[in-house]
Amino acid sequence: PGPTESLVSLDLHGNQLTGNIPSTLQLFNLKGLNLSFNQLSGVIPQSLSYLVELSEIDLSFNNLSGRMPISFLKVAGLYELALINNSLSGPVPELTNYVNFRKCKTLGNPGLCAHPDISNLC
Repeated sequence: PGPTESLVSLDLHGNQLTGNIPSTLQLFNLKGLNLSFNQLSGVIPQSLSYLVELSEIDLSFNNLSGRMPISFLKVAGLYELALINNSLSGPVPELTNYVNFRKCKTLGNPGLCAHPDISNLC
């Protein structure tokens, strides 16, 4: 196996990373991704849905914008998603349709709506 094929967890929180989340992450065995407490911007890339082994994603406390992509919520093993304190907007996808999904933390995104954590209704 190559050097990234055996990587199962990537924790880069609090490293003052800037720019967009790369859309070319090829970490197909990755189960945990923590990019919280950085200065990442732009949209959450649709390509995260290609990381089919992901079970936990934490993108909290960045400057991410745009809508929550529904495609990466279809990752079968994903059970926890943290997007706290970004600038995300639009409707939150209906999460009860995803069998394994347990937690979606979205507080601090005033533009998001229609989720139990959120007082705004679309």
